[in-house]
Amino acid sequence: MIEDPLRKAQELLAEGDRCLLKGEWVQASQRYASAARILAQLREATAGLLAVGYHQLATALGAYFEGRTEKALTPLDAAVKAFKQTGDGDRYEFALGLLFSIQAEVAAENDEYHTGGKLLGTAARHLENVRSRSGDLGPACQFWLRWSRLRFLFQWLPDLVGDGELKDAREKLDEIQDLSRQLTELVPNQPHAKALYGGMAALSASIFYLGSAGEASDAEDHEKVDGYLKDANRSIEEAQAALAKLELTGALSELAGSHAYFRLLINSTGSQLRAEAAVFNGDRVAAIEIMSSSVGQLTNVKAQAQEPGSILNDWLSDIDEELEEAEEYLRILKSRDPGVFALEPEVAKILSPNLVEVVKRDIRELSNAFMQGTWMGVVVLSGAILEAILCSALQPRSTEAKNWNEAPKRQGDVKPLEEWELGPLITFAERCGLLRAGDLHISHALREFRNLIHPGKRAREGVNLGKEEADAAVSALKVAIRRLAK
Repeated sequence: MIEDPLRKAQELLAEGDRCLLKGEWVQASQRYASAARILAQLREATAGLLAVGYHQLATALGAYFEGRTEKALTPLDAAVKAFKQTGDGDRYEFALGLLFSIQAEVAAENDEYHTGGKLLGTAARHLENVRSRSGDLGPACQFWLRWSRLRFLFQWLPDLVGDGELKDAREKLDEIQDLSRQLTELVPNQPHAKALYGGMAALSASIFYLGSAGEASDAEDHEKVDGYLKDANRSIEEAQAALAKLELTGALSELAGSHAYFRLLINSTGSQLRAEAAVFNGDRVAAIEIMSSSVGQLTNVKAQAQEPGSILNDWLSDIDEELEEAEEYLRILKSRDPGVFALEPEVAKILSPNLVEVVKRDIRELSNAFMQGTWMGVVVLSGAILEAILCSALQPRSTEAKNWNEAPKRQGDVKPLEEWELGPLITFAERCGLLRAGDLHISHALREFRNLIHPGKRAREGVNLGKEEADAAVSALKVAIRRLAK
């Protein structure tokens, strides 16, 4: 039995429409191209025009699937003209709807969302017209109406978040999640479709929650910051789980890049927000630790993004910007760092084991006090730490200390080293050769640091500590640590 070419072409076209409904653009393109080849062989003008139309439609879908969105416009325009000449109003309006929707995507890629929104509205009118009167093309139109809207909003939402328009972004996110559900319901037995639409919704949610964390940070509501960052991380993990089920090639490869960049953004912005919270809570040392780690991670990711074929190639300039911002914030944090915290490893070499953790906490407090300009705290803590490390360093010479003529005494007996004040400890350390004479320039304020904790004594003596005294105290402490750690 000889197969009717026209009927075969119609079957291929119907298969192409069904593939389009399922988001299988390559298969749809192949079916349309096959139908076009059959129609081209028919000696009929209308069939010839249809062949041209479907060939161009197949070419456009192929370009679209490969991620060359703008390259899809010319063949789509040719398809529209061919279908118009055939008198097939449904195919004509269907192709026109696709043309306007892809023009909207191109506009969104260029951040022209107002223009894109208008184009999308025009596309929706044409596709809705076809859906309302065509049983064959209705489902495909229904799919494309939702898919094109989802793609457009997916591109728009990050810019809304970046501009701080979170109310609009929340509305767009709700719509994205609704469209994702609707598209999944259109093809209920297609796991890849559920993964694709769910992944896009989760990616959008992650960036929205990150923006919400930033807004909460501006309002100094750090409890909400933590909550939103957890939501952002949960969403990015959901996106990863969904996208892992897909072959992210062609147009979908941008989702892999978006996921990698959004994860990076959550980590880097989250680090800065946590650092700001640490500063707010008076722990600038923690902020420096957080930002140092973030700068390191961003530097590594930048190196990966520069490699040929990296999925982050398109985001390289954004990564550069993130890295510059992180480095600048870290520079600001470190600009007031007294440099004592960096000497922790040396301090650990000097101290007896039972004192290490206690003195480490004191060093952190000292660093934070300095960066906050709490000068009396700096001097008191410098004195306390200096006493602790000198006592530890001199313990092996405790017998010698008892026989020292200038050793502090109580009722005729030499005091234990732990009860010596700072002045005698320094003098004895110099006598033992642990410090060189003149190493430490001890100010009166530092030498008498124990008295500074008594408000009455400060008032009687007219003590008014400033940065100069704090700088001197920290300088003496740093010199002592370096000398004693040798």
